[in-house]
Amino acid sequence: MKKICLVSITVILASLIAVSMAFSQIPEKKFATRDGSRPNSLFAPGVMVGKTLYISGKGDYRPDEDYPEKVKNCLNEIKKSLAVMNLDMRHVVKSFCYLQDHTKYPEFNKIYAEFFPNEPPARTTLGVPQVPGDSEIEITCIAYADLSEKKMVGAPPEGFPFSPGIIGGKTLYISGKGDHLPDGKHPGTYEEQVRQSMRNIEGVLKQAGLGWDNVVMSHVFLDNYDNLGMTNKVYSEFFDFGNEPARATVFVDWV
Repeated sequence: MKKICLVSITVILASLIAVSMAFSQIPEKKFATRDGSRPNSLFAPGVMVGKTLYISGKGDYRPDEDYPEKVKNCLNEIKKSLAVMNLDMRHVVKSFCYLQDHTKYPEFNKIYAEFFPNEPPARTTLGVPQVPGDSEIEITCIAYADLSEKKMVGAPPEGFPFSPGIIGGKTLYISGKGDHLPDGKHPGTYEEQVRQSMRNIEGVLKQAGLGWDNVVMSHVFLDNYDNLGMTNKVYSEFFDFGNEPARATVFVDWV
């Protein structure tokens, strides 16, 4: 059977117009280290700006363990970084999950769901050819400190541990969206697959009272380089010329 190429897009949206900010108003930047000191390494384990914590990718670090234990260890590494800043898993608003073996996606979901029993974060999950080091999994997260300013947009799909969107403060984080139609089927052509992916994002935007002009960042994931031209053609239909968001485009093994 010929594989149908899908596109998955995740976007971060600000609901307010950006305004000029005096230097005295810039949120303080803190490192997620035990004493708050600058790390002496290539990257910080996490950085907090204002109420938002950005956590570096965490691996499973247990090459001899079975897969469920690998997933648990990876997520426990996330918990450790959160705890340094006096946060917990409830504060996570967005996660990116990279799987070296995408056939273990159902098994991954089962363990992942145990760590997010209520209002799971928005999520993008991708199959990649290799995760650095001895890990088979890598997860990076964004967390928001004030739970009173956290809100779920839409209900998690049945059987899947992620929310369509999560608002943290003045930012909306949207899960990766593929080309699924309301009946679970897929459009017949790649052009329509891209268009449906964008429409699925649009549905979450509307639920949050936002539109395409609010998008500030998008991540586009493709499993076939030959589809880039058509992806760009359809993608451009949804943004006013000159008002496009920042974007990263990445080619992966599986979406």
